[in-house]
Amino acid sequence: MKIKIKFENFSLWFGNNQILKNINLEIPEKNVTAIMGPSGCGKTTLLRAINRMNDLIPDTKVCGKVFIDNENIYDANVNLLTLRKKVGMVFQKPNPFPKSIYENIAFGLKVHKFKNIKERVTKALIDANLYDEVKDNLYRSALNLSGGQQQRLCIARAIAIEPEIILLDEPASALDPIATAKLEELIHKLKKEYTIVIVTHNMQQAARVSDYCAFMYLGELVEFGKTEDIFVRPKDKRTEDFLLGKYG
Repeated sequence: MKIKIKFENFSLWFGNNQILKNINLEIPEKNVTAIMGPSGCGKTTLLRAINRMNDLIPDTKVCGKVFIDNENIYDANVNLLTLRKKVGMVFQKPNPFPKSIYENIAFGLKVHKFKNIKERVTKALIDANLYDEVKDNLYRSALNLSGGQQQRLCIARAIAIEPEIILLDEPASALDPIATAKLEELIHKLKKEYTIVIVTHNMQQAARVSDYCAFMYLGELVEFGKTEDIFVRPKDKRTEDFLLGKYG
């Protein structure tokens, strides 16, 4: 099993507030890894560290390393545009551009100077299980789509530029059960081609979609392993208490 992402003694601060504490974690390629834990435990910050989105927050400091394919992405010479092409991200709330469905996907393709844009837009929509629903209205505003459709459009936008890793930050938190089910079906499909890391506060969702699971608490990585082992045989009492609903 190839390791795609590796955290090595990684810590992060916002100002004087330490958010992540000495994280050591290996995330396997072309699997779904779920990061779960109570609110405020550092899940999203850990996710955003994989494409250096935390750099956008003032007074961010880091210590340690994060490797993608054995390259430390926190080296000073790393090109952030190249990194974020390789590591796509979908946020908690759908955030389509106020443009047409077509232009939402074509925009990134143009920025990265891809050719055959029309064909790539179509392929991204097909891969995101959205094409059949929108093929007759590609030039309609993306803001007219339902919440679930908007989130799948954001995934299509992310995969259009051919990333290797997809980061999902609680992507179903604003969706109804039917839209959530379609999103989870899509995640299962995409893991054949992409390494997926998903933050979720929903334990049932983590159990349904992930192959591996990390449990975080107060900025620390408490436990990591195969999802079945984490849910059935947790090694740490804090993990067990969380799974039993004693806090969260």
